[in-house]
Amino acid sequence: MTMVAETRRASSASFTGFSASALDFLKELESHNDRNWFRQHGSDYRRLITEPACALITSLAPLLSSKLGAQLRVEPRPGGSLLRPQRDARFTPQTPYRPYLELWFWEGEGPSRLHPGYFLRVAPTANWMGAGLRSFPPETLAAYRRAVDEPNCGLELARLLRRLEGRGWQVDGPNLSRVPTPYPQDHERAGLLRHTGLVVQSSDLLAEALFVPELPIQLVEAYRSLKPLHRWLVNLQARTVVPPPSVCDSRELVGSDEIAREASTRLQSPAPLAVTTARTPRNSSRTPAALET
Repeated sequence: MTMVAETRRASSASFTGFSASALDFLKELESHNDRNWFRQHGSDYRRLITEPACALITSLAPLLSSKLGAQLRVEPRPGGSLLRPQRDARFTPQTPYRPYLELWFWEGEGPSRLHPGYFLRVAPTANWMGAGLRSFPPETLAAYRRAVDEPNCGLELARLLRRLEGRGWQVDGPNLSRVPTPYPQDHERAGLLRHTGLVVQSSDLLAEALFVPELPIQLVEAYRSLKPLHRWLVNLQARTVVPPPSVCDSRELVGSDEIAREASTRLQSPAPLAVTTARTPRNSSRTPAALET
């Protein structure tokens, strides 16, 4: 059976949860990150990682469309919403494969790495979910800095991030050591100006949900709290100039924040999930040292 046929079969299957063996495989890949080992275990990767991941993406598609917007790109295939296991050999020749599973649901034409979106990362030691844009393209970076400097948009983003941090989300993304010129070093939003990418993420909301069929519902409920950030970034990227106050203070953002407060309340008291696996791998809450695209 070809890779395309296997992917189609996987995307048409129902998601029943990841297995503990999937995390064991990723741990093995982390220890044997070379092409010979991966070629010998390619069928295991497809069975343990690709197939359940594509089934999860397919299960998420209608939920994401109805709760977060039909404009999201949700593509159940490697190279679509599922990142390919191969890294760029120019930058990581010693570790050619990603020892984790990563999904992206993004908004915009072109590859996911260029646009804001929602993500899920499953790794041997930590599982992360969140939203944002990990590395701003040059034109987006320039617009981001202008927006952060502008009082209405900058204050809106700062307030939004403080609310999310108060609910347990972590603000992350690559940072410069100094505020870039021409902005003053003592700018009131100096920390935001140093960002060259912006994500908000959490490792605390998944727990044992990875291993049960209810994972899509859990993910979408959490993503709903991040919708205001996603809309802020989408509105930003749609313009090459600072968005006017009507964009930063739009009713869409206000309404999304009400949704976020409602979703946050539900997430603080999630419905109990019946774990179907006999063993649940223990995950660290440590932030990954580097976020890759």
